[in-house]
Amino acid sequence: MSAEAGCTVTGLSTLSHSFSCLLISCMWILHICLVSSTFPQTAFSAMQEVLEIFSNLPIHESASPFPVKALSGGPQAGDKVLVVGAGPAGVHMAMKLHRLGHEVTIVDKSIVGGKAKSVDYRNVVHEMGACYLSPDYELVVQLLQEFELSEQYTVRNRTVWTDENKDVGKKLRDWVYKAAKEAKGEPKASDSHIAFEIFSDTFNYISHHRRLLKNYSETGFLPPRPDKEQLDELQMSIKDFFEEHDIKTLKPIFQLAYTLQGYGFVEEEPILYGMLWVTPKLINGLIEMLKVRKVLSRKRLRNRHGTPKAITTLKNGFLSLFQDIVKQCQEQSQEPSKKPFTVVENAQITRLQRDDDAVTIEYCLEDLTPVSDKFDFVVMAVPIPQIKGTLDMREDEKRLFSSLHESTFITSLVDYTPAKQGKETSIDNWMDNIVLDRPMQVWATRDTHQLVRENEEGVKFELERPEMGTLVAYQYKSHSLHDDATIAEGSLDDKVEEEKTDASDMLTKLLQRHGKTVHRSEQHRWRYFPRHDRKAISEGVLWDIMEKQGKHRTWYLGSQVSFEAINAIFSYNEQLLRIWKRQQDDNAVLAVHQARMVAANGPPPKRARRDDDVPLEVESAEV
Repeated sequence: MSAEAGCTVTGLSTLSHSFSCLLISCMWILHICLVSSTFPQTAFSAMQEVLEIFSNLPIHESASPFPVKALSGGPQAGDKVLVVGAGPAGVHMAMKLHRLGHEVTIVDKSIVGGKAKSVDYRNVVHEMGACYLSPDYELVVQLLQEFELSEQYTVRNRTVWTDENKDVGKKLRDWVYKAAKEAKGEPKASDSHIAFEIFSDTFNYISHHRRLLKNYSETGFLPPRPDKEQLDELQMSIKDFFEEHDIKTLKPIFQLAYTLQGYGFVEEEPILYGMLWVTPKLINGLIEMLKVRKVLSRKRLRNRHGTPKAITTLKNGFLSLFQDIVKQCQEQSQEPSKKPFTVVENAQITRLQRDDDAVTIEYCLEDLTPVSDKFDFVVMAVPIPQIKGTLDMREDEKRLFSSLHESTFITSLVDYTPAKQGKETSIDNWMDNIVLDRPMQVWATRDTHQLVRENEEGVKFELERPEMGTLVAYQYKSHSLHDDATIAEGSLDDKVEEEKTDASDMLTKLLQRHGKTVHRSEQHRWRYFPRHDRKAISEGVLWDIMEKQGKHRTWYLGSQVSFEAINAIFSYNEQLLRIWKRQQDDNAVLAVHQARMVAANGPPPKRARRDDDVPLEVESAEV
């Protein structure tokens, strides 16, 4: 371990000095065993255990759970709330508000689920949008357990294809080790040496994660506002951050965990987004996944909260969770003590007006019937740029959301022959298409039938055509046609169709190169991960938005204020509700105190206003 790593670990506020020294000493002993080939697997496993303990240490008690001292407002008791967007963010917040006693109406241009799109086809559920759970998905797992939907399949094996091995795939671990050696500038290093370097860099990364974000336990949980120096560091690209702190072996880990998921390239994206997604628990799970064959046979597959220790998918799909949430809320709304819960799907919003006393929405139903309704508060669970034509945008909203840009993700459900046989893996990754940024080339495919076979020994599918396989293919482009100001509005739809056709042709050619024939393809195009640029990150835009939450009778949700991951969205919603509850509790305490003062002393005397009188800023009391 480098001296920098030792100093960083030792300086952690969450660790005592003696524990830090003990941890570093253990790492050195294990490194010696690993390099000298003395019980190499035992040493590797022991290092994994140390890393797991380190990544799960509790947050320091002095760390504030709130990113800002107060919001600008929120729904008051008895308010009728409109939620625009029936995706994961909107459905989750609608459920929470309904359970708090609000009347809630969700309006969406499509159907419930948003990017949580699961297709039940040929006896298995194929995920076309949100697809994986990771070790820090505690909030998601809690809901899955509540609705009895927590059965999961573990992603055990992957095959990696590169330009060098177009005909013969390699193991994921082999590709990671090779890429880590190149990133470190040590192409001839041994696997055991680079394995230790990855562990060392992971410890370093976790220490920086805690130093900068503090509230690391939940994906997307926004920490207290950083100072200017920290913001300057958080806006660095992921690649530059790794080079600055000499943790370069993590670059391929992030290309798998971050870029492959469609979140952007490590050379461009700010480390803040990288840290909001790759928490200490997640990176520990990724490290474990690299040796998953040797681990799964002898170690438990779940953490104490029921979250997976590796990467998993849901047997019944993510869509089932949000459909069940809506169903439960609608059933509960029939009870005399509950407020109404309404969902309007396939609605075309034509106007959304926010006044001082109400929020007015006008939309057309699927049969073109016009509807107008009034609410007390609105929750925007769709990206602001995607609805700005119908929303009465304010100047501060234009400023806060003008830095958003998005990517394009296309998923395709494909029937092909011949089907996978024998020991072929369920997931294939074409890493050079990812690393070299080849727009709309295939990045990954997942065969769900094969994934089930890897998890359920002896399982057999009663398929009409057993010789035919079905996979989900992923294709990505780092920018969106909707962000291209040079495209005339009237020709945008034509450009989108051209893009989808090109993607379909590229997918067909790649499968043909691997000896497969396409028989059917169902395509879905996503406007993916609206996020802020590095300049806005350096100015603290996420914290500015949090402080404005509630102004204009509006809350903003989703990846535009957090991150494009279901657990991150849930975490942000929970955090928003906690801050608002604290403010309401503070106001209630203050009102009781003022009432007692008036009862004891009478109302305060009025005085004439002087010219030098100025309004005072009153901060919310800390609990």
